[in-house]
Amino acid sequence: MTTLTLCFSLLGPALVLLGWKVVFFNARRIATRSETKSIVDSSVKLVNEISDLSVGYWVGSPKDNEDRKFLLSVLAKSSQLQRYINILSKRGITLDISLLSGIADDATLDAEYASTQDALKREVKAQTIVESCMGAILHIYEKFEEVYPPVREIEMYDFFSWYDDHPSIPSSSSK
Repeated sequence: MTTLTLCFSLLGPALVLLGWKVVFFNARRIATRSETKSIVDSSVKLVNEISDLSVGYWVGSPKDNEDRKFLLSVLAKSSQLQRYINILSKRGITLDISLLSGIADDATLDAEYASTQDALKREVKAQTIVESCMGAILHIYEKFEEVYPPVREIEMYDFFSWYDDHPSIPSSSSK
């Protein structure tokens, strides 16, 4: 009888310690996911800013002196994006660098000659840049979801319909 009492008296604190450990690791994983999602959102924001800058430059009527300002802005944002990519790779999200560096290439290639091109060529160029940016955003989110897959909530109706579809589980009505 004393052995049973001793087991029960040790079982409570052991369960509490196990519960704390589970809660701690779960909270740490949630915090890491939240921080990583914040970095992903910042990266996507930078890609959108590059897209907006590019569309504004290529669709508008660029002047001769604007090309240096545009190039500097795109390269600065590309540099920031590269830093975020490095941080994400340390967190286990490996992104295709060639896809992301293609954004800067598409945006800045022939930017010095934009003022000499006709409006249709510049609009096509802007559309190419937007497509490149949207492909990069899709790539970033796909890689994030590979590491942190989205959680699908199960509704009670779905659970009970699954339960009813499995005949190997004895139901109370078969008694």
